[in-house]
Amino acid sequence: MPKDYPNFESIISGFLSKLELATKSDVHSLMNRIDDLEQLIESVVKNSDIRPVRTKKTNLANPRISDQIIDILGKNGSPMTYAQLKEISGFDEKSLRNVIYRLNKLGRIETVRRGHYKISNSQDKKLNDS
Repeated sequence: MPKDYPNFESIISGFLSKLELATKSDVHSLMNRIDDLEQLIESVVKNSDIRPVRTKKTNLANPRISDQIIDILGKNGSPMTYAQLKEISGFDEKSLRNVIYRLNKLGRIETVRRGHYKISNSQDKKLNDS
């Protein structure tokens, strides 16, 4: 009588279960369960007064760093050094350097000489108009 050998699929299935790896049917089962949970959540939200909370990143009490730097330079009137800006603003070095770089690229501030910055003429006109 010939000896029965396991077929290839049963060997692979045995390896997958031994290694605790997900099979295609496991993934499909999980996807179906996720779909059911999403439908349940949608039905609960539709039938209740709960609405999604949307928060805005902009906070009027804390203007953007770039706006604060523009205000500092605008109020001072004369060119300021990096050290002065850092001391007045209180921002960390990396944030301040990034903001100065971006404002310079956008043309909102000008580099008078290395490490000395002033508000650009076009930006100065905007501040005076408002």
